[in-house]
Amino acid sequence: KNNEGSITFSPDEKTIYYTQESVKKDGKLELYKATLDLKSKENWTNITKIDLKTNGHSIETPSISPDGKKIFFATNMPGGLGGFDLYEAAINKDGTYGTPINLGPSINTTEDEKSPTISEDNKHLYFSSKGHLNIGGYDVFKSSIVNNKYLPALNLGVTLNSRRDDLAFVLVSEDKGYLSTDKSQSGNFDILKFEVKHFDKSNPNFTIIEAL
Repeated sequence: KNNEGSITFSPDEKTIYYTQESVKKDGKLELYKATLDLKSKENWTNITKIDLKTNGHSIETPSISPDGKKIFFATNMPGGLGGFDLYEAAINKDGTYGTPINLGPSINTTEDEKSPTISEDNKHLYFSSKGHLNIGGYDVFKSSIVNNKYLPALNLGVTLNSRRDDLAFVLVSEDKGYLSTDKSQSGNFDILKFEVKHFDKSNPNFTIIEAL
């Protein structure tokens, strides 16, 4: 009877993670998972609430890494940089979860961050933020992951972002993806698809001439 929110799947798509409003109806979202069983009448079974040690604070916009080893999420629990921060937690082989780790000041700000997603090659983090160098509302940013560290976030620019909220960015291939946005300024979100235009990766030859 309560609200369900964002969903994400394990790499084999046999486990679903999703958020659900607290039974107290206090605006807090809690994290659950379920297992796919096509032989079952319900299809999704073993529904389990996941405790990521956020001390009862809201967990939102979860996302599983492509290798299935980490879960990323937004939470407003104390100890962050402000508002909702992005965290990661290890998904252990025995089904337990590691202690949440704040993604740090290259990602999080005193404003809200949500909707984390990792690229298929595990080299880039995409997320939405009200902070950093922002155009307006939530903007989509990209951070490269080098030696398990997150480099400073880069705004993906005005062809994608708007002065309204731009959330739930996801790439489904190297050059195609989807975005949830309020670009129409109606107060309601629309799902848009986009294509990425890649620069020419050829190796041009240049002649350097010294000016005297």
